[in-house]
Amino acid sequence: MKYLLEHITKYAFCLILINSVIFPQDVGVKVNIKKSIFLTGEPIFVEIEFSNLSSDTFYLHPAEWSIHLIDEAENRIPRTYFIDWGPSKWKPTFEPGDQIEFFKELTDLFGKKVNSSLKPVLPVLPVGNYYLYIEGKTKTRYDILKKIQKVTNFKSNEIELEIKDPIGVEKKVYDLLRLAYDNEYSKRQLNEAEEIYQRIIDNYPQSLYLSRASYFFALMYRFSKQEPQKILSYKRYKKLMQKHPDSYFSIWGLQNAQQLNSILYGEDKSLLLEEIINLYPDTKVSKKAVKLLKSLDSENNVRK
Repeated sequence: MKYLLEHITKYAFCLILINSVIFPQDVGVKVNIKKSIFLTGEPIFVEIEFSNLSSDTFYLHPAEWSIHLIDEAENRIPRTYFIDWGPSKWKPTFEPGDQIEFFKELTDLFGKKVNSSLKPVLPVLPVGNYYLYIEGKTKTRYDILKKIQKVTNFKSNEIELEIKDPIGVEKKVYDLLRLAYDNEYSKRQLNEAEEIYQRIIDNYPQSLYLSRASYFFALMYRFSKQEPQKILSYKRYKKLMQKHPDSYFSIWGLQNAQQLNSILYGEDKSLLLEEIINLYPDTKVSKKAVKLLKSLDSENNVRK
């Protein structure tokens, strides 16, 4: 029986390889992280770039390409996240030469979000060594009949990362962050959570957890129905962008602040974007503001 299972496994593996032919001349897909060693609970942002290098128009569907994260110690089936279109408004077709760049945060995608009692916990990835890659497929269609002409399978480069336990001051900040998150989402003790987030921001400006704590702090009242709390959330998002203009959290903060600005003050959405571009030039948040402003201009031109 064991002999039979081994041969079935080998045969299945061969089939996977056969069906996973990669055409690097057609598709360019790269993943990158800024460093390779992280602390437990530290945000891990992965930068992803996809390019159409062929002369064909590709059709993409979010369920047909995904991020895989593998724990080397367990050597198990990869944890998989199917990439969605998200707020970036991707179009399903990619013309020759088209390129997109986006990012994902791994602890939120793959970290455990509830404990054994089904209560929310701070999403983290366990200590260990991991490697990550993206794979998927594109489809080329006939212009008239809309039938599939060619399926191109692709796989990105692999990146390795290591997650370690925090020590010293970082261990203290990590414990505070978990406590704040628990107070906010599990116990619903918002005042206590607010005080702890503020303590982290005030006392640990060099911590690797600071940007994550600052984002959670701003997010607390994002969906509140009370106007004073919405105003507070808006101000915190602006503070987040001021203190961390090169953090991907600030990109999320900009998108949320833009919505709140419109709801609270009814201002032209472009005003906040122009302010961010002028205040924080050549940063991640200003580059995102430029893209949002161009998209907004395009929408306004369509309406005219």
